[in-house]
Amino acid sequence: MNRGDITNNKSLISFIFLIIPLFYYGISMSRTIGYVDSSLVLSNAYDLVISAWVDNHNLFSLIVFLLMKTFRGTDPFIVSNVFSMVCGALTVFFTFLLTNEISKNYFIAGAVSIVLMLSHSLTWHSTMLEVYTLNTFLMMVLLYCFYMYYSNKNIRFAYLGAFVWGLGVSNHILMGLFVFPFISFLIIDHKSITFKRIIVGVGCFLGGFSLFIFAFIKSTIRYNSILKAISLFTGGDFRSLMFSTDELFFWTTNYLYFFLYQFSIIAIIIGIIGFKSFFNKNHFSIFFLISFFVQLIWSLNYHVWDIFAFALPVYVMFTLPIAACLSSIRKQSIRVVILSILILSSLGQVVIYHNIDRVKFIREYISGYPMIERVGKTFNPVKYFLNPSKKEFKQVEQYVERLFSKLPDNAVLYDNIYDYPISYYYQSIKKERLDIYCPIIFAFWVLPQDIERWSKEINTRLENQGREVYVSPFVFTALEKKLEYRKKYKIIINKDEFLYRLEY
Repeated sequence: MNRGDITNNKSLISFIFLIIPLFYYGISMSRTIGYVDSSLVLSNAYDLVISAWVDNHNLFSLIVFLLMKTFRGTDPFIVSNVFSMVCGALTVFFTFLLTNEISKNYFIAGAVSIVLMLSHSLTWHSTMLEVYTLNTFLMMVLLYCFYMYYSNKNIRFAYLGAFVWGLGVSNHILMGLFVFPFISFLIIDHKSITFKRIIVGVGCFLGGFSLFIFAFIKSTIRYNSILKAISLFTGGDFRSLMFSTDELFFWTTNYLYFFLYQFSIIAIIIGIIGFKSFFNKNHFSIFFLISFFVQLIWSLNYHVWDIFAFALPVYVMFTLPIAACLSSIRKQSIRVVILSILILSSLGQVVIYHNIDRVKFIREYISGYPMIERVGKTFNPVKYFLNPSKKEFKQVEQYVERLFSKLPDNAVLYDNIYDYPISYYYQSIKKERLDIYCPIIFAFWVLPQDIERWSKEINTRLENQGREVYVSPFVFTALEKKLEYRKKYKIIINKDEFLYRLEY
C-alpha cells in the first residue's frame, strides 16, 4: 500500500466518525423549542445581540445569525439547533482525530469517540439548542493543535491554537480558563519561543478574540462604565454561585452524581487509570493536565443545577485518558474484550437515559432539587434534564399552544418557565399572540423589590386596565406573602393549566 492509499484510508475512517454522530444526533434532535435558555440563545442570535454579558455567547450568535440569513425560509429554531448538533458531531470528530494520534489505533479512537458520542451531556447539548457544543468543538481543535505542535514542532499549529482559543473566549468566557495551560506553554517552551513568535501568536489570539473586544467596548459605552462591563463578563450575580461554602456537601456529591451519569463505570475506571500516562512530563501531557484540572476545579465549585452544561469540557477531555489507558494494553485479545465491554456498557447507558424517568428515587431526588421544585408542576424535570434524546420532546410547544387557546385577548401572564419561549420565540420570532403581555421574569434570584414590582404592576393592570391576569404557581407563592394582596383579590385556580387567575 502506497502513502496515498494510507492517507485516503485515514481520511475515510476519520470521516466516518463525523457522519455517525451527525446521524445519531440528527435523529435525536428536538424539533421544537426548549425551556428558558434555548429561547434566550435563539433570541440573541436572531436579533444579533452582541454584549459583554456572560449569557451573550457572541460567536454563536454571529454564526447562527448568518446562517439564518442564508436559510431564510427555515424556522430560525431549526437552523440554530442544527448548528448545535453539527458542533457536537465535530466535537466527536476531533476527539477521534486526537485520540487516534495519542493511541495510534483506529479501533481505540473509534471506541472512545462512540463513548463520548453516547454520553449524556454531549448528547443533550447536541440535540437541544445550546451554545456549549461550539465550546467543546473549539476546545478539541485547540488540544489537537497543541498535540500536533508538540509532535511536529510546527509553530503554525500553535498559532492556529491561539486563534481558536480567541474564538472560544468570544463564544464563552469559560474558555478564558485556558490561559493557565497557555502560560505553561510559554514557560516550558521558552527556549523555542522568540519575540517574533510571541507577537504573531498574540496577533492570532486577538484575531479570534476581536469579537469579544468589540462586545466589551460596546457594553462599556452603553453603560458608560468599564467596571460595569467587567462585572458583566465575569458573571454578575452568577458570581455568588462560585466557590460558595453553602451546602458544599450537597453540591460536591451532586457533581459526582452527574459525572457518574456521563459514562459507564468501566469507562470511568479506564479513564482514571489512564491519567497515569499523562504524568510523564511530556509537554503536551502538562498542557492537557492543566487544561483538565483547571476546568475540573472551576466546575466543581460552581454550584448550579445544570452543572452538566458547565462541566461538559471536563467530560469531553476525560476521553483522552481513556484512550491513553487502552493504548497501554499490549495484548490484542484483552484489548478487544475491553473495547467490546466499553462500547456495550455505553449502549447500556443510553438505555438508562431513556428509562430514568421510571426510577422513583430519582424522581423524588430531582423534585426536591434547588430551583427545580418550584417549576415541577409545569414540566417533568427528570425527563427533560436526564434523558438527552429530544426527538419526541414537544412539551413546550404543546403547553404554549394550550395556553394560547385558553388565554383571552389582551391577557397578562406572569410566568417563570414559559415566559422565555413565549416572549423570545412565539411572539418575537413567530409573531403569535402579540396581544398577550408576558414579561420576562428571571426567577433565579427573587428579591423583595421584585415581589413589590410584580405586585404593583398586577395591581395597576387589574384596577386601571381591567386586563385578566394569570400567574404561575411560583409567582403566586411569592406574591401571596403580601397579606393585603390576598385580601384584595379573588383567586381562581385553573388546575388543568397550573395557572392562577386573579380577579379584582
